[in-house]
Amino acid sequence: MFKANVLVVDNEFIIREGLVAYLEDSGYQVIAASNGKEAIDFFNSQHPDIIITDIDLPLVSGLDVIRHAKSCVPQIPVIVVSGLAQSHNIIEALRLGIFDYMAKPINELSKINESINKALEKQRLKDENEKIRQTLLEDQEAGRSVQEKTLPPSPYEKASMFLEHKVLPMLYLSGDFVDYVRVNDNIFVFYMADVSGHGAAAAFVTVLVKMFVREYAARYRSDNDNHIVNPHLMVKALANELYAAKLGKYCTMLYFIYDHALEEIHYTVAGHYPNPIIVQNGKARYLPGRGFPVGISNKMSYHTEILEIDPPYTIILFSDGIFDIMTGTFETKEQRLLELIESTDLSLEQINNVLKITTTLNRLDDVSVMIFSKRA
Repeated sequence: MFKANVLVVDNEFIIREGLVAYLEDSGYQVIAASNGKEAIDFFNSQHPDIIITDIDLPLVSGLDVIRHAKSCVPQIPVIVVSGLAQSHNIIEALRLGIFDYMAKPINELSKINESINKALEKQRLKDENEKIRQTLLEDQEAGRSVQEKTLPPSPYEKASMFLEHKVLPMLYLSGDFVDYVRVNDNIFVFYMADVSGHGAAAAFVTVLVKMFVREYAARYRSDNDNHIVNPHLMVKALANELYAAKLGKYCTMLYFIYDHALEEIHYTVAGHYPNPIIVQNGKARYLPGRGFPVGISNKMSYHTEILEIDPPYTIILFSDGIFDIMTGTFETKEQRLLELIESTDLSLEQINNVLKITTTLNRLDDVSVMIFSKRA
């Protein structure tokens, strides 16, 4: 059975010995010191669980004892039992983080026991919470490592295509996700999803999205299932899947098909903001498209937009977290984003530097960017 180790510090013999006797009878292990220097020596050698001290002590003051203890073990509970202490000393003791203050004389020693029990219970809960927090951090770190491994390689280059991306979670795990899949020699899929919420639940859905898209790519190759090459059908199928799963989560999505044979881009916008940006001849503009988020209902329909454009051009996808690191209204942010994109060489490095994506601290949302470039 755990017996707390209590350091009692008081220069008055009768009071000190009375506290020691009472606390030992109450089941505590007790160390007694008659002055501040002795108290610090005992603290350093005995490592008590709690300190009960007067403020007015010889050699070293009670305040200095508290300062020393708190500098070594910030969480240690300290109970001050003092007589005619000056108010500024009491205030200073409170500022140093003491747990309780009691004025002498103490007529009911049971109050000391009550205060000790409360202090130890509070410290026990703090220790448990810290252990839980540390476990969660370790789990989050492991989850982040796994999630990072599910992301596609960046940069990625194939023939005249070039892709790169960056996913920056607000916490350890991200609700943002990007991926690309080469379906066959002519069809290339790339998409961005932004799952509602943050943390493990949102990250879990990103894994489901990746598995779902990869499954339909395999179906296309084995059974000629054409969902994967028709953005509106693919997004609709995913919406039905997430809705049926009843996870309480939905996502916005930008889903793109590049058809090398037709030299066309087919895409669907599913509740995602901002719309994709296309840059050609140094001018940036938003691509049209709108639709409902994925997974809110199984009754939504989606539309495939077709973009016929000669290379070279670049398509840039952002998650909505990009606007949280920009100042201004939504309208001014939208225009400003185009202007900032036009001021770069369209590389991920320059876009990151100009928008200050990785250097913005305390982000309020996940931030992701994907760049698809088609060269001439």
